Amino acid sequence: MSHERNSKIRQVAAWIITVMLLVFLTVSSFYLAAESGHHCHGEADCPICACIQQCQQILHHISDGMTLQTAVILPAVIFLLSVPVIVADWLRSTPISQKVRLNN
Repeated sequence: MSHERNSKIRQVAAWIITVMLLVFLTVSSFYLAAESGHHCHGEADCPICACIQQCQQILHHISDGMTLQTAVILPAVIFLLSVPVIVADWLRSTPISQKVRLNN
């Protein structure tokens, strides 16, 4: 029984880590895309430049061999492909959602 429990705990931990990595990739990629036109005017402590550098480091460490373009495009494509599936699931019509009374 403890082996099954450890297996379940490891599986849940793996899913949590996977979701966190995908969130980091997606958020970092979208931030880099949003701030791609940022031009610094010689400020030494620019917070936007610091965030851009941190996002680039995250993508570099996570991707480990993937090009930056792939690391930016892949999460965006995955997100755009998953949106219709999620929306279709939310909009699924059921008798309960239509307030149909089910009499015997």
